[in-house]
Amino acid sequence: NLGKLTVYPAADTEAPKPPFRLDPLARSGSQLSFAWRVSRPADLFNFRICRAEISAGETGCATRIDAPKTTNIYTDTNVTAGSTYTYTVQVVDTGFNVSPPSDPLTVTAELSMVDVTWRVLVPATTPPDDLIFIAGDSAEVFGGSYNPSLQPMTLVGDNLWEWSATVQEGTKLLY
Repeated sequence: NLGKLTVYPAADTEAPKPPFRLDPLARSGSQLSFAWRVSRPADLFNFRICRAEISAGETGCATRIDAPKTTNIYTDTNVTAGSTYTYTVQVVDTGFNVSPPSDPLTVTAELSMVDVTWRVLVPATTPPDDLIFIAGDSAEVFGGSYNPSLQPMTLVGDNLWEWSATVQEGTKLLY
């Protein structure tokens, strides 16, 4: 059975306006997050995100991701620490008109520094004028490698001692 298909072009042929700003939200060695600001058209269908890994020599829209119209935040979990990525966002309306791309956002996936606090609850029989120390395997974090009298903790409550350090994300420590 041969049939006849008639396709009529959409009456809407005007592309929506592109997002006017991309803002980085968070980054680490394993993910990058950003948001975009946009004037949402009444006939918004979705957002088209283009990504290129600059460190790998990619250009243009090497990877395309379609994001639902209900969001304006994207988190890329397919990144490599130390690599640099460029993103643009386009608006797609229900007539499948696509806006020009936003200005690009370029970010590098890099390990971040995090604050870590160790808390130790000592027995109630611990003499009140004693000092409690923390020792660990990293001279960079603990000031020395397994030096049991180098890093004193601070008494912060009834038998509760603590010590804080800034450590690079993903660092494995023995203490």
